[in-house]
Amino acid sequence: SSSASAPTYALAQLHQQQDHMQVVKQEHEMEVRKARTQAEEAQEQLLCAVCFVNRRDCLYLPCMHLATCGDCDEELKARNQTCPMCQGEIQTRYHDVNIAV
Repeated sequence: SSSASAPTYALAQLHQQQDHMQVVKQEHEMEVRKARTQAEEAQEQLLCAVCFVNRRDCLYLPCMHLATCGDCDEELKARNQTCPMCQGEIQTRYHDVNIAV
């Protein structure tokens, strides 16, 4: 009788391990999704607030927003437009600004 219960016990152990591994897998997948979302958000913060294609490299004063790429800044300047992030007046522009990430 004890030899018949040994396989049943071993099978129950395997099912328990399988359930645990499923939980670990789900937790891992959740962490990967979270990391991917954070990476995408960080990347978006580096992209121009106007075209969302080029890297931001124009700093506006006095608002201190690093908001646009050079191409979009030229468009804003030609139209005498305000900062695309806060709509504040742009008094000074710094181009080719690089930020450490």
